[in-house]
Amino acid sequence: ANSPFYVNDRLREWPARDTETPRRAGVSSFGIGGTNAHVVLEEAPARVTQPSLRPLQLVVLSAKSSTALDRMTTALSEHLAQPQQDDLADVHLADIAYTTQIGRRAFAHRRICVGGSIDDVRRALETRAPARVFSGQCPSQAPRVAFLFPGQGAQYVNMGRDFYVHEAVFRDTIDQCADLLFPHLDFDLRSILYPGEAQLEAAEARIHQTAVTQPALFAVSYALAKLWMAWGIVPQAMIGHSVGEFVAACLAGVMTLDEALALIAARGQLMQSLPAGAMLAVWSSESGIAPRLTPEVSVAAINRTDLCVVAGPKQAVQSLRRELEQQGIENRLLNTSHAFHSQMMDPILPPFGAVVERVALKPLQIPIVSTAQADWLTPELATDPQYWVRHLRQTVRFAESVEHVLGDPTWLLLEVGPGQTLSALAQQHPKYDRRQTVLASLPHAKQAAGDGARTLTTLGRLWLSGAPVSWADYWAHESRQRVHLPGYAFERKRFWIEPAAAPAQPLPLRHGTTHTPPPVSSANGSSPSHAVERLVSEQLQVMAQQLGLWHAAGDRHDTVAPPTASSRSEGDV
Repeated sequence: ANSPFYVNDRLREWPARDTETPRRAGVSSFGIGGTNAHVVLEEAPARVTQPSLRPLQLVVLSAKSSTALDRMTTALSEHLAQPQQDDLADVHLADIAYTTQIGRRAFAHRRICVGGSIDDVRRALETRAPARVFSGQCPSQAPRVAFLFPGQGAQYVNMGRDFYVHEAVFRDTIDQCADLLFPHLDFDLRSILYPGEAQLEAAEARIHQTAVTQPALFAVSYALAKLWMAWGIVPQAMIGHSVGEFVAACLAGVMTLDEALALIAARGQLMQSLPAGAMLAVWSSESGIAPRLTPEVSVAAINRTDLCVVAGPKQAVQSLRRELEQQGIENRLLNTSHAFHSQMMDPILPPFGAVVERVALKPLQIPIVSTAQADWLTPELATDPQYWVRHLRQTVRFAESVEHVLGDPTWLLLEVGPGQTLSALAQQHPKYDRRQTVLASLPHAKQAAGDGARTLTTLGRLWLSGAPVSWADYWAHESRQRVHLPGYAFERKRFWIEPAAAPAQPLPLRHGTTHTPPPVSSANGSSPSHAVERLVSEQLQVMAQQLGLWHAAGDRHDTVAPPTASSRSEGDV
């Protein structure tokens, strides 16, 4: 009665000693053969929940078929509709997103949803909102990724601000660029990119000055590229529109970051020092516009086979514009301060060449399509200072350059920078294959409030297309935990092979004789064991016929028969 041991025949409360000490128990097993085993158990640590650094989350689903994917979507939306249940108590949407990304195997049929709350995601999954929920079937092989870096004109204040606030890789890279640029600019680039309320108007005016635009555009595009690469999206090719090619060259190892920023700062300042000019977009081919140009006006860019940009002195460009309007040729004057990639750039070629000569150019490590050559950049050109000088003056041949990664569904195009200009031009190209995925990283300036939603949707669509997203690196700066969610939605198909009905036949015994089971005993006193023996014998006969075993055994000299009553020896008990 005084023993502390008792037989535990019901559930009992186990109060904790205090809030600091976890409950522990010892479990012993003493085997009759002498084995002794002992294990010490400790209660699981209390779940520590914390909100995510990211205001929006990306939930992913995948299955082996579209039917199973739909069932999984329904199961998850129904699960999320019950926030009062224990499984969702104190659970953050970030942990749900983390579990779908890290805790589930990825199959070919995929679906994504971006949302800011559990209820937000639930409603989107429930209605399959087309602007919020995207589905796709990824190919068996991961696509090759080509980065497209935009040129001047795509910039705006607060481009990428969401990432500067919430993404450490992006923020650290912007800070690094701003620090390296400060000796060249004499102002903090961050004051222009991400100004306070009082400085917003001044920043919006300055960001369109060429000396500010080019460093700002470079920094944001470069930081975005580093962010994508940190998430596992590594380019197999790159194309840069004008100043965007310097971002590609830096990522490819042709020049270091500090060298590239020094070149970009000098390039922008030299251009800023030139007289003002004008640029005009003309809906015409190069061959269609060339005969109408005077020596003062140059073809600055060929963005599409039927869309060119010409540049030159304001008066000459205005004169050309009147002529085009008289002939019914569509055109639009661009909001630029200078006539880039025209003869008006000639005076700054020598001083810019002197700056490039001080850079130790190195062979590229990632292929680049040169928009100045409309072909793959060779190691010789990449390390030639004069190439980068001519690059400032020559026509930007984007339409011809992008052909190298169009028409092949294995190439995925990702615009890395503000806006969607290059991705739109690629999709309008005659060689664009609709099976190709073309995506943009950031929205247009007019949609800038949705930086995070745009990029998360792009990340999800990259995953839909089979790109190797590294979810572990995506969560590298947050501590998240797996939570209970509905499992895989198996389709419950039966694959059991029903046996064909077969009549019972006598079993063969020795030397071709057969044995017929005795009749079942009646209830008036026959041995019940006979009935059991007959039932077993009939089952063996059916099995033998299906497997063909007894017929094969009959060919041998010693066939074994089931131990029925009639085949037992006198000595059997």
